[in-house]
Amino acid sequence: DNYYELIDNLLANRYDFGMSVYFKSEMHEELTYEDLFPFESMVFCNTNHPLAKAKQVTPADLSKCRWALLEGKGAREGFEYFFRLNQVPEPPVALQSASLTLLADVVSHVDLLTVLPREVALVEFAGGHKLQMLKIGKPFATAHYGLIYRSDSARRPIVDEFKRLVKEHVIRFRSAL
Repeated sequence: DNYYELIDNLLANRYDFGMSVYFKSEMHEELTYEDLFPFESMVFCNTNHPLAKAKQVTPADLSKCRWALLEGKGAREGFEYFFRLNQVPEPPVALQSASLTLLADVVSHVDLLTVLPREVALVEFAGGHKLQMLKIGKPFATAHYGLIYRSDSARRPIVDEFKRLVKEHVIRFRSAL
């Protein structure tokens, strides 16, 4: 939902630029988007979950499980879209949280599935949580992470410097994975 708030603020000239996760289908035509990297979300469970050791997990398998999801319109729509696309029943959501850390902690102790950004889960939660990425063959969802701005704000030197610093940081982060 922060994406939609960001877009509203950019269009109302309250912000010059921002960074967000977004889907290509949600891009606003009056704004400029600079992709920094794809944002792939994968399905995770605890290491003792019945699906944790499966060689391949199907959408039908996923639809039979209980889930914990990140709060927000985008997360919920992506979740619904995955099951609709794969023509399987949408499973129950037992927990929603605004905190990725809380989701990872709960899922590492309870038999729930969750969707987490691959990089975040592998870097941030690698040591502290007993999470297993399920083998579903492809990302649960692919979004984009990038800079978003009005074309008139891009002409300011501070915006150019900010964009340069962000891109430099992203390159360092991605190379550390």
